[in-house]
Amino acid sequence: MSDVYFEPSSMYDPVKHGDKAVVYIFLSIAVLILLIACINFMNLSTVRAVERSKEVGLRKVMGALRNHLISTIHCESILLTLISCLLSIGLLQLVMPFYNQLLGYELSVFMECVAYLFIFSRDHIGCRIF
Repeated sequence: MSDVYFEPSSMYDPVKHGDKAVVYIFLSIAVLILLIACINFMNLSTVRAVERSKEVGLRKVMGALRNHLISTIHCESILLTLISCLLSIGLLQLVMPFYNQLLGYELSVFMECVAYLFIFSRDHIGCRIF
């Protein structure tokens, strides 16, 4: 399939073909962004764990039960995940016309993909609860 996509177009094949250099550029940018996001997540998780330990210690001193502490942490996690999912869908709808204009051709995001993303995040939340 990649041979068909990356081979140069001919007069009998008017379809716009891809360029391997552009694919490698986008791939390297995606890997770099993912690496930066992972490092950022580790830093923020470390800071949040210290804050959370202080909060849990204070709540234990005040008499909170273990189940209540667990449910509070999970509810906060679920709320944060749902808000981030809704924000990402809204940002996608907002930015997609500009991205299509930049690329020069129409990209479409099917709402089924968004539904799969929501189901995946819901299942991920379910795994974290149980």
